Amino acid sequence: MEGRMVTSDLDFKSYVHSVIAANGSKDASFYFPLLQIFDEQGRLVYVGHDAKQNSAIMSQIPGNLVDLRPIPNGITLSSIMGEVPAFKPQQNAFLGGKRGTVLSVFLEDCHACSVQEKALDDNQKQLLKRGTNLLVLNVTKPA
Repeated sequence: MEGRMVTSDLDFKSYVHSVIAANGSKDASFYFPLLQIFDEQGRLVYVGHDAKQNSAIMSQIPGNLVDLRPIPNGITLSSIMGEVPAFKPQQNAFLGGKRGTVLSVFLEDCHACSVQEKALDDNQKQLLKRGTNLLVLNVTKPA
């Protein structure tokens, strides 16, 4: 069965509030691009901010998911999905499907983000066909 994909735009202020709420802490850092990979149980197994490295990782999914171990005290897929309005309606489908999930976050007009965005475009069909779920978040800059 193919994976699911949800894409959303979110303004920077809302993104910051969502990340803080999902982390349960105001001590959050913000880097772009962001790639987070969650295992079949919704546990964070990879987080990266380097566009080239993230691009390489995307081409290896889902094969490398079995080799990745949960990050202690890492954010969970359920906490992220619960805080992003466009993701909430899909929460049960994503969490109940026992599939790996990739969250790719881009910032508007970010050169490094465009590298990761191209890698996602290049790998999107293959990831979905292999059963990996995708969440894509496009963050717009403050006015």
